[in-house]
Amino acid sequence: MLRLFARCACVVLLVAPALAFAQITVPAGGSFTVPPGGTVDMACTDLNVLGSFALGSGQVVDASGVGIAAGGNLNGGSGTMLVSGDWSNAGTFVADSGSVTFNDACTSGPIILSGTSVFNNL
Repeated sequence: MLRLFARCACVVLLVAPALAFAQITVPAGGSFTVPPGGTVDMACTDLNVLGSFALGSGQVVDASGVGIAAGGNLNGGSGTMLVSGDWSNAGTFVADSGSVTFNDACTSGPIILSGTSVFNNL
């Protein structure tokens, strides 16, 4: 029964055009891949990457902050990220041909960028 539920959850993940999350933390050793052309709606919560996060051609919208921990890897692929808060990179950010847009959709204070990140299209 548990095995059937896990398969159903994966099917929903792959066919849903937009998913809303309360916060995503990719644990060390774990991975999260956005389906091609998919949208992850962070609903003004944080994206924390301790493992591997691959954006591909998808998009992340309304992230209130992005944190890449030491040992974490965020690959921007050709996708788009809309971030409304701080960006902290202690791991690896690979911009590829993707875009990162900082806006004030979720926060009204200053946005702080820390760590070393090279963006393709900011």
